[in-house]
Amino acid sequence: MNFQCVPEPAKRGKISATFIDLSRRTHLDKYLLDLNYDQWCEELTDMKEAGITTVIPARTMIYGCTYHYSKYYETWHERDTLTPLMEACRDTKMPIFLSGQINNLFWNLDDEGFDRLCKRDTTITKTLLTELYEMYADVATIAGFYVSYEPDQDNCRNKKREDSLKHFCANTYKNIKEIAPDLPVLTSPFFSLRFGPDELSSWWDQFLTERMFDIVAMQDGVGCTRDLRPEHVTEYYPGFEKVMKKHDITFWNNVETFIKNPSFDDHAYVTQEDITTLVSNDLRFYSAPQSRYNKQYELGKQYVNRSITWEFGNFLSKRYAGVDIYNEFKEWNLAIEEPAKAEPVACCEAAK
Repeated sequence: MNFQCVPEPAKRGKISATFIDLSRRTHLDKYLLDLNYDQWCEELTDMKEAGITTVIPARTMIYGCTYHYSKYYETWHERDTLTPLMEACRDTKMPIFLSGQINNLFWNLDDEGFDRLCKRDTTITKTLLTELYEMYADVATIAGFYVSYEPDQDNCRNKKREDSLKHFCANTYKNIKEIAPDLPVLTSPFFSLRFGPDELSSWWDQFLTERMFDIVAMQDGVGCTRDLRPEHVTEYYPGFEKVMKKHDITFWNNVETFIKNPSFDDHAYVTQEDITTLVSNDLRFYSAPQSRYNKQYELGKQYVNRSITWEFGNFLSKRYAGVDIYNEFKEWNLAIEEPAKAEPVACCEAAK
């Protein structure tokens, strides 16, 4: 696929893009929502200096409320959180994806409810992304569109659910291409050990019967509690890489740079002493040690065109993770290494 070219800053790190988790689901996320224009400029400048060259809001609508002043939907706490970020992206020359909505019932509704949700949210997503593009295309450099719903075989536990999700993904893709045909469509799904590598690759192959995405950034899952380790990347990613290439989809690795409460984490190469907490020991999420995300990156890089992360703001930034963690990440991320894997298709820099 050929996409509109987006200018790329000179210093691009091993991990070169990050999600921005605008939500209030943890003790720290609320502060990202509270950042003003000047603070976002500082945050984005720190990102660029550490080799992050693209940002991806994880969502711009949750629980039916948007993070901007919408003509159609209620605004979260009646406060425009998104515009200061977009204006800061403009002034720091940071490309940004436009992102859709998420409904947390996406993963646990019954089959009838799931079908209804997918059809309704196809319309909501079209309205939302159309509005966002009209509002912000002339404000910041738009790198593409991020579809916040995450397709996975676990959720598609029967054909009815799979067909419902296909309807959402394929029609959302078509709707986005009507908005901006030259911009790529990104999704970032996850996988679990419930299915073996061959079975999961086969599922993806048959799921992608219609064009749904231009970029798939697979979550490596190491930060979550699905018993995944960096080594599982070498088992699952070869099949994913083959399937994405077959369907002309650019394949990225979403390196999780966080860890849940280390008291129940059993990774042999992560000790309690390795864990640097964000603020205090009572928080649910912690910054992953450099030794771990280095392993995640190194094991995954041979299969993908780009490595991104969840998530700089809470787990790598000066503001929330601390200067020491930020400087350690920056030094590692900008370390010279061999040239990146060549793109299989002509594509804009933001989609590599």
